[in-house]
Amino acid sequence: MQRCSRSAYRINGIAGLVGFGGLICFVISIVWMCFGVFVNAPLGRSLWLFGASIFIGFLGRVLHWYSFFLVNQKGFTYDSGTREGSWLQGDSRVTYKFSKELDSPFK
Repeated sequence: MQRCSRSAYRINGIAGLVGFGGLICFVISIVWMCFGVFVNAPLGRSLWLFGASIFIGFLGRVLHWYSFFLVNQKGFTYDSGTREGSWLQGDSRVTYKFSKELDSPFK
């Protein structure tokens, strides 16, 4: 995906971070509401945090979908068995095969 569309790759990375933030917010909201039950705090005031976590998770999912929508417009396909991606660039099909030696960040 990174070689096919850099913007879609960045959006996909941002979607992962947003989704993780939504998950963290969801866990915090559950812990906060459980704590509120033990100290007899009103539950209605902490529901906004729960709703915000659901919204953040939904936003991450929409960004993830949009990144795949962008690469699907270029006809992107990926074969995990051969680790080969291909997409249309103009009238020709571009193929990229992942090789650990060339793409390793630990050279």
